[in-house]
Amino acid sequence: RNEGDMPMYVKVLLSVFSVVYAAAVAIVTQFDKIKSFIIPYVADEFAVGNMQAESSWYGFEAFAGVLLLTGLVAALVLFARKRSFNGIAALSAGVMSYMFATTLFVAPQVEKYSQGAVIEFLESKKGEDCYICLPYYKSYAHYFYSDRQPGNTCDDREYLLRGALDKPCYIVLHDVEDQRRSIAADSPDAGLIYEKNGFAFYRREPSAK
Repeated sequence: RNEGDMPMYVKVLLSVFSVVYAAAVAIVTQFDKIKSFIIPYVADEFAVGNMQAESSWYGFEAFAGVLLLTGLVAALVLFARKRSFNGIAALSAGVMSYMFATTLFVAPQVEKYSQGAVIEFLESKKGEDCYICLPYYKSYAHYFYSDRQPGNTCDDREYLLRGALDKPCYIVLHDVEDQRRSIAADSPDAGLIYEKNGFAFYRREPSAK
């Protein structure tokens, strides 16, 4: 090997990882078509609920993988011609293009599976004078998506679940058996509003004055 040449094992690793990442994007864009074959083998109740969501795939998202592979091929050709600097530049351009495209077009669609239902619910509470409580899992989503203000922000879980409220409180939890049992025990007067894509939404009413 000449001084400055890219080692063969590095080229192989770059090729393997590039193909894997490109294939991952291509597969995830087809998820709505294949998820019915996957769900029967998934044991996690919350994950199954998430998979019920639908995303708006347009078909061009897989082009992110093409950008990555184009950068890889260009880099390998340049490496073979002993132009290592240009090869690294080509590979870097492919990687950055891939990251930009997946961040812009793929990640928002994937988010619809993981928390689309809860984001939709929280955004519907913007401007409403209410509390929002996520008692059984850690998230800061409600502070951002529902635009919480000092007057309707409260982190006192005991008060929100059992106390005499001065305004309505919406409770968000994963739609799984243990959390459903917990809310029934911790806040028996909380009424179920609806369930969607792995999440359950409840409401506690303010105390009568």
